[in-house]
Amino acid sequence: GGFITEEGGRRPLRVECWSGGPGTSMPGSFIDFTSAPGFSYWKSRVSASLVAEGAKGVWNDNNEFEGLQGGREADGGRVRPGRQAELMARASYEAMEEMGAEPFVVTRGGSPGVQKWAALTWTGDNMTSWEHLKWNTTQQLSLGLGGFPAVSSDIGGFAGGRPGEELLVRWCQSAVLWSRFTIHSWNDDGSTTEPWTYPASTGRISRVIQERVSFYP
Repeated sequence: GGFITEEGGRRPLRVECWSGGPGTSMPGSFIDFTSAPGFSYWKSRVSASLVAEGAKGVWNDNNEFEGLQGGREADGGRVRPGRQAELMARASYEAMEEMGAEPFVVTRGGSPGVQKWAALTWTGDNMTSWEHLKWNTTQQLSLGLGGFPAVSSDIGGFAGGRPGEELLVRWCQSAVLWSRFTIHSWNDDGSTTEPWTYPASTGRISRVIQERVSFYP
């Protein structure tokens, strides 16, 4: 027990999972957080491998539970990806709480109610474009209105080419009041997005970062 199973419920469902490098994958199975063994196993690993070693937070990434067509949860029903991600956040929260640590959980996936367990989310693998800057702003406002305490997006876009100079500056300016200010990219052309990518605008971006730091308590 403890894994999302195949249709008949006899053995874990095997799917191709990203394994850490561009275009790489390998077979794997997903923990079923609706099952007591799966929920307890995750809590035990968070406690022993993270909190006991001094971790101050838990970051649940790549947890949209994709590719599980035909999979079954503990009650025999079809997989509910949002529910799985919510319970993953809850197990992480409870592991920290029971170890005497102040819970701080970040999650990429979830369903309504996950904000009870996760303090921060972000809008996933966005693209380098003016449209995504606009859409991410709308997404963050919507998540905030829905009760999520902290929301952000990857500045400059996660995927796609290197952002143009004006786009990078405007994205940084927009993000000065976001909950998380992170330039994070895996550009398709192999380039890296940094605050100093464009020397002529490094001063403008530096002033934005300094303004953000001035808001720290």
